[in-house]
Amino acid sequence: MCTITLSYNANDARACEHLAVLLNTGLFVQLEEEQQKNRVYVDNGKVMMNTVTDTMSIEEAKELTLKAIDLEYSLP
Repeated sequence: MCTITLSYNANDARACEHLAVLLNTGLFVQLEEEQQKNRVYVDNGKVMMNTVTDTMSIEEAKELTLKAIDLEYSLP
């Protein structure tokens, strides 16, 4: 797998159409900026933590843990 950075004008309808066609082929996926950093999220009703760095500060670990707890309590 490789990552390609693509820049386009989000206000240009034609550029957005071409991007949609490209993504709809299934050959490419769009990565959000959040996917490239440590994060906590809900997936299929479960709180998940994705760590992409080898190390993190105590503040970041605390922030992720508190966010995970908040998300857990927000689930039905």
